[in-house]
Amino acid sequence: MRRLLIDTDIFIDFLRGNAEAVKFFGKLWSCGDIIFSSVIIEAELLSGKSCERLDVGQKTETLINTINKINVCPDIAKRQESTEGNTGEFTGCIDCSDR
Repeated sequence: MRRLLIDTDIFIDFLRGNAEAVKFFGKLWSCGDIIFSSVIIEAELLSGKSCERLDVGQKTETLINTINKINVCPDIAKRQESTEGNTGEFTGCIDCSDR
């Protein structure tokens, strides 16, 4: 089980229904990996123009409310994104398993 901080772009792809992103999240959840966001990622998601639409805003808030939060300390901020070999199809994940 890993603890992964997911990049904003991957959340956006998931919210837009991108098949690869949906498969990616499904794989993480089925493996028992813990998915994290930060307040910065949440602000980026909620500031998107499409969130002005009620249905998109509600879908985004529902996702945000189901995802664990992590404080991004300097140690995490300096870590490199995981590569395909570590997480599957996507980059944009930082492994925070030791946190």
